[in-house]
Amino acid sequence: MYLTRLIIKRFGKTINSDLKFKKGLNIIDCGNKREVAAAFCLAMGEPSETYNTLFTSETEIVAYFSDGGEKVVIKRTSNCYSVMANGEESERYKSLFLENSRRNLACYCLSQDFSNGLARYKNEDVYLSDAFIKGYGVKAFRRALNVYIRSIKPKIISDEKNIYLGLQIGGNFTVFKGGGEQVEIDGQDKAVFNYYCFLIIRNFWRELYRTKDINYPEIPLLITGFQSDIENSQKDLLLKNTLKDCNQVLSI
Repeated sequence: MYLTRLIIKRFGKTINSDLKFKKGLNIIDCGNKREVAAAFCLAMGEPSETYNTLFTSETEIVAYFSDGGEKVVIKRTSNCYSVMANGEESERYKSLFLENSRRNLACYCLSQDFSNGLARYKNEDVYLSDAFIKGYGVKAFRRALNVYIRSIKPKIISDEKNIYLGLQIGGNFTVFKGGGEQVEIDGQDKAVFNYYCFLIIRNFWRELYRTKDINYPEIPLLITGFQSDIENSQKDLLLKNTLKDCNQVLSI
């Protein structure tokens, strides 16, 4: 699945904006980037309350997606969220977008912290409150989570500094040197670490959803912060790795 068009009307400082998109990587560099990012996240199902200051009584956001032979259209106002597929209301796609939004899988921001994103699913209170996990089966979910955690290999954060990302059996992400010593990081290294945490979490849910539905669509991904917070060579590598498992990336 990928976004083909995004229309934004009377939203924040945007009076009328009509943007076209393609598969693969889309670099968004326009004067209303804040509104574009917010409009995409709203189309993907984020609560309207998050962006109350941008809405007016005349706000309308319309997003067009292509998913194989399906043409999906999302319309969003301050009090309405409708999802149509080939001209008819679609609960399947609406549930898809809302589920991914609830897990923060569609819109990535560098200010978010994902370092304990898998550890929280070891908590039994989460099992009791998560409808998908209960429907999947708690024992089956625990087994899938543990198998996935054990499958994750260390990832290089900085070749020059010889530091890596690791995933502990308890679901917490750590940073360590080549010899195994855990270290503290900041700046660009922390940004790269956090993004890898996000991708690993996102891929876990992607794999899990597809065990329930082999035709589960691959949703687009919005990334905010890369253009200023990560140097070009590292940014290019991260985006290249992301596109291996994602049909479309929007980078602002």
